Amino acid sequence: MKKNFKVGKALLAVTFAVGLTSSVSLADVASAANSSCATYSDGHHMYLKGVVTSVTDYKTGKKLNNNEQWAYYKCSGDGEEFIAEGSPEFKNVIGKYYTGAAIKSVAYLNTGGVSLLQIQVDSSKVKSTTSNSIPGYHFYQPNQG
Repeated sequence: MKKNFKVGKALLAVTFAVGLTSSVSLADVASAANSSCATYSDGHHMYLKGVVTSVTDYKTGKKLNNNEQWAYYKCSGDGEEFIAEGSPEFKNVIGKYYTGAAIKSVAYLNTGGVSLLQIQVDSSKVKSTTSNSIPGYHFYQPNQG
């Protein structure tokens, strides 16, 4: 019930904004809904959970991260997932990223200490920013919080 109230509140705000400007897209509505955390009222509390060695499109198998390592984060509250080419927990630019429903599968590789991951995504839902933060997501360094 609590989660539905937050999503409803976000949609109400978007509905109000649409009435004023009529420039809000469906992607903006989905983004506002995803930035609500069922546990924390100030947004998702994201912690680094591993290094992503492979990001591929779940339909085509095309590799998307060009042999660059990305980072995998998970919200300590409701489990929202997030991957990015940057390191926002160190105030670095996020760059390309995927959230929640865009992440289709996460596979951990057995490495004996470091969590390495292979992740499949819906590449049509890629987002990008030159900022080190995005609304509704708070990134913490390991052992911070």
